[in-house]
Amino acid sequence: MLGFLHGMILLAGVGAVVLVKLMPNVLPRLIILLLLFGGSVHLSWQSYLSNYKFYADSLNPYVYAHPTTEVFTIVEKIKEYASVHEDGYDIPIDVICREDDYWPLPWYLRSFKRARWLNEVDNDAPSAPLIIALPDVEAALTDKLYSLTPLQERQMYLYLFDKPYYVWLRPTIKLKGFVRKDLWDHCHKGPDPEELIRKASEK
Repeated sequence: MLGFLHGMILLAGVGAVVLVKLMPNVLPRLIILLLLFGGSVHLSWQSYLSNYKFYADSLNPYVYAHPTTEVFTIVEKIKEYASVHEDGYDIPIDVICREDDYWPLPWYLRSFKRARWLNEVDNDAPSAPLIIALPDVEAALTDKLYSLTPLQERQMYLYLFDKPYYVWLRPTIKLKGFVRKDLWDHCHKGPDPEELIRKASEK
């Protein structure tokens, strides 16, 4: 849209001048000027809302493939669990989105070298401790985790995000996250009593 918009703006300015000059006396000119001023105020308000308030909101009809601010929630959660995982930022992560519709996550997760970018559930590979997926692959993912995995190898998975258990990646694109329970327990466990006693004795 921006290509022709510059020309339309110039044409609108010329049109406004012509409208004012065509009016025969002061009162019609004043009415035209008030209408033009009112239209300018309205457009300025719309510009403010779309650029400063709803710049990453799905309610904004001008947002095009723009990541929402919840993309930072995804990154923060992954960093939180990576900080307690034995491999740190080398923690395995599976991102499963049909038609490779996971952009811009590859940019935000560029520090995680073992992130796998999948367009379907890979039943032949071990499940990662962290999984990000589109809701439409959740059924296939559940089947892999709890039906296709042998009983002795099964791991429980919990939701990665708080209620409603999903985040918006981009307008109309939401993602669910899953974290293996042992990693969740390790991240959310309370302080070690022995460590507290040791620190108290040192004081």
